[in-house]
Amino acid sequence: MADVLASSPRPGERADTFDLRGRPRVAWKTGTSYGFRDAWALGATPRHTVGVWVGRPDGTPLPGQYGAITALPLMFEVVDSLPRGRGDAIRAPPPDTVREQEVCWPLGLAAGDQPAALCRRRLDAWVLAGAIPPTFAERDARLWSAGRVRHRVDAGTGERLSSQCTRPHQVREAEIARWPALLSPWLPAADRAASRLPPLAPDCADDGRDALDELRIEGVQDGAGARRARCSGCWTDAGWPGRPVAGRSSTSSMNRVPTP
Repeated sequence: MADVLASSPRPGERADTFDLRGRPRVAWKTGTSYGFRDAWALGATPRHTVGVWVGRPDGTPLPGQYGAITALPLMFEVVDSLPRGRGDAIRAPPPDTVREQEVCWPLGLAAGDQPAALCRRRLDAWVLAGAIPPTFAERDARLWSAGRVRHRVDAGTGERLSSQCTRPHQVREAEIARWPALLSPWLPAADRAASRLPPLAPDCADDGRDALDELRIEGVQDGAGARRARCSGCWTDAGWPGRPVAGRSSTSSMNRVPTP
């Protein structure tokens, strides 16, 4: 956990721009309570742990005072002013049950055991007792499935084949790795395209797999016009046509539906 928190650079700091050799490596976290009543920052080095709280004794709010802009600079000032010794910059070794391993995404499996085509990203992750952290689960799903989708394609055109095609095809087995749907908006276009099934061949019966494609919302085109649809059976305040409200005529001005 300390290594994860220390991996975040200090605000406004860049390793390739500033000389950071004189500053200790700090694992830090900030927070702000509801209503801006408390702004805090905690930081830890191998030698010291520092906490800074900014607020009012009576609990009245300080609007706009976040932990990251109020307490964090003070915390770094305190840490930088503390005495340091040799070995402070050396990372503590992880426990014997924790090791770093290259993981294949989006499958969330060991990269060395997966085909290169299914590894859109290769990232280093911490593995605890041999358990690799799973890929983010789908919404309302308890666990993330493997995400590997096998299908058949035409070896020449690359189009997807179903079990019922009217023309002969040279069949080739193919496989894609799907990203969780919740991550789709943040993925590059190339990664989104690689996780989609190829289009179905025109001579093949629908296999129902296109229903898994992502939902896309399209707006009204520029210059398009809108008008009231002609409707002979629309609901009115008197009910459906032919069922007027007692005491009113079904052809009264309140019941008629205007037509263009």
